[in-house]
Amino acid sequence: MLFRILIDYYYTLKEMFNLNLFRAGQKIYNFVFCFVFISLFNSNSCMAQSDDYWQPSVGGEYPVRGIEYRFTKNMNYNLYSKSEVYGNANGRIEDNCTSLVKLKFPIINKAKFKSVIGFDYGVERIKFSSNDVNNYEFYKGVDNKKYPMIGTGIYALAKLRHDMFFMFRSKFKLKGDYNSSKTKNISRKEFLQMELSPIIGWKKTENKSYGFGFAYSYSFGDPLIFPLFLYNRYYPSRKLNLHAYLPAKINISKQVHDKFFIGYRLNAKGGSYSVYFEEDKLKEYSVLALKRSEINSSIELLYGLSPWLWASCNIGYRHNINFHLTNNKNKVSFHTARENEKIVKSDADSGLFIELSIFISPSDEIKKLFTRD
Repeated sequence: MLFRILIDYYYTLKEMFNLNLFRAGQKIYNFVFCFVFISLFNSNSCMAQSDDYWQPSVGGEYPVRGIEYRFTKNMNYNLYSKSEVYGNANGRIEDNCTSLVKLKFPIINKAKFKSVIGFDYGVERIKFSSNDVNNYEFYKGVDNKKYPMIGTGIYALAKLRHDMFFMFRSKFKLKGDYNSSKTKNISRKEFLQMELSPIIGWKKTENKSYGFGFAYSYSFGDPLIFPLFLYNRYYPSRKLNLHAYLPAKINISKQVHDKFFIGYRLNAKGGSYSVYFEEDKLKEYSVLALKRSEINSSIELLYGLSPWLWASCNIGYRHNINFHLTNNKNKVSFHTARENEKIVKSDADSGLFIELSIFISPSDEIKKLFTRD
């Protein structure tokens, strides 16, 4: 079995670097489920502990978001673009908002293995000032378009030993012009994105856990491979929770009372849309990648409207890192897109954003329906 895991891991990396994401996904799931099987087998001989002691979660954490609707709006900002194809121009984005619906529910919830499946659907809209659109072809190509995203994810958590766990997250998404009538003859593989992050960690005390792993993610705009460090810490006397998923995000929150949290969040937020341009100058490309990344710093308030219904408000400041149109779509790399891959290179002003959310958090009665001894 161990030999099978190593073989699956080798072929997973090989398929990813060859850009065969569908086969890579199959290999990843083979690797994970083989690993989990061994984990469950080995856990039977572990030292006696409480059933949930090994889990990475600590006290004072935010309520689970089962069904969520989220609306995000970036305040108006300027864009400064340079391109050998289109020339240089400045534009102003007057409307940039995203609507997102998320659904998560457990599929396995046993003492030594837990798994959750999630589904996402969202739409982002980018609208330029009408005067700027007429003066620059790139702005015209992305103006007033609704960029859809649909995806699914699997989250698995397995016990390795009495204080050791294995955590795995994976997401598969279609983003961009995948449902446009103009791209019906283009393979959906061109719009597929995959993210994954395996972590091995330890639960040292009831209020402290940490882990190490790596991520293949779009958190910084480009599909990058980078190391991960997980750290959870809870301070009961102050009801203060620290959750770090470095280098991607860090969250500090305080539970004021049972139904009210206040927190500070610092995170990298990135993404890529596979987009289609009818412009003659770009006809050699089937689709291109509109990539963005930024660092967000914000204050978040969560309030429980009922035992199962919650609302949150997140207000903060975003610092732009890049806003580029490139011909490097889903290539696995340890670095961002090179200069010769950037068709339009843009810098965006930093500014304020607001995020509103309402979500259903499963009550204890609902959780019991999915619990199996």
